[in-house]
Amino acid sequence: MQRSIKQIIIFTKKEILEVFREPATFLIVLLVFPLSLMFLFGYALKFKVDNIELALLDLDRSQESMALVEELKDEDRLVILQDVNEDDIKQRLDEGKIKAALVIPEGFEEDVDNQKRVEFSLIVDGTKPLSYMAISEILSEIIVDENRRLVGERLSEMNLDFETHLIAVDEEVLYNPDFTDKDFFIPGIIGVVVTTVTMLLACMAVVKEKETGTIETIFAAPIPRAVFIIGKCVPYTLIGLASLLISTALGIYWFHVPFVGSIFLFGALSFLFILSSLGLGLLFSTFVQNTIQATFCVILFVIISILLSGFIFPIASMPEAIQKIVLVLPLTYYIRIIRGVMIQGLDWSMLRSETLSLAGITVCTLFLSIIGFTKRLD
Repeated sequence: MQRSIKQIIIFTKKEILEVFREPATFLIVLLVFPLSLMFLFGYALKFKVDNIELALLDLDRSQESMALVEELKDEDRLVILQDVNEDDIKQRLDEGKIKAALVIPEGFEEDVDNQKRVEFSLIVDGTKPLSYMAISEILSEIIVDENRRLVGERLSEMNLDFETHLIAVDEEVLYNPDFTDKDFFIPGIIGVVVTTVTMLLACMAVVKEKETGTIETIFAAPIPRAVFIIGKCVPYTLIGLASLLISTALGIYWFHVPFVGSIFLFGALSFLFILSSLGLGLLFSTFVQNTIQATFCVILFVIISILLSGFIFPIASMPEAIQKIVLVLPLTYYIRIIRGVMIQGLDWSMLRSETLSLAGITVCTLFLSIIGFTKRLD
């Protein structure tokens, strides 16, 4: 036992020296990469679409249509362009100068006065679905308000006093009442940063041993495979914890993401997530032969994790076959954990299932890594 501990310490010191032998690479992995992702997702990516260019063609030019135009101009999320005609709408859409065009038909006011149904023409660029959904939401709200106003005016003209808002919804939004994109993205990107850093470093550490041939010398020595795995894990666990600390501090103090849960629970479950990522990195290193293959495997796995873990897209909307695949992704469970602890303030009893699943993945990957490191190398 004492001999194994000494061997682990020797391997750990060796790995630490290897890390600091290339300080530029170390700083890129520990600082540049996390900061770049945090600022990218914190500032560049958002669900709320602003500055939507909407071409507005008013063929009626009446008092009613002009009032509606003014309502659209008052909408902060729209950029209204009125110097258009029916002939150049499609051309402007093709050129990307507008996202959609709304045509108010001729005779709009007259049809409203005669209580006839009026249909506006909305032409949208289908290659930009987020813009379409935003425009559709905005127009729906404005049209509903306009209908209520017109109904109220007609009832007043008939000397009838009816309540036009018989049904109302009293909304209560928990955890993220302002629907802030940063509160959604930042906890998830912390998980992406941690898993990418730990997986890539652990995988590359072993692959470099293969490329230089030193791994043959290591396996020729009477060293248990578990000792080799633990010695490799210790320094990269510390680096993973450092990247976690930097990313979390940046999220809280720079992006002002709330942290309402237990710091101890957050640290403990994050440590478990780091171990699962290390296990995957070491597992990948057992079947790749060079750094190019290692980098490709890790990046591919991270991309799959981002797309399928629920980080951006809800898992429930995915096909059933895909929903089964996400069960083997550690990020799937960590997304739920980190958002639950940071934003919702959940305790361990509410995260028991995710914790046990993450622990199971950690044990399996580390066990398979130990089995995969055989002394017979190709």
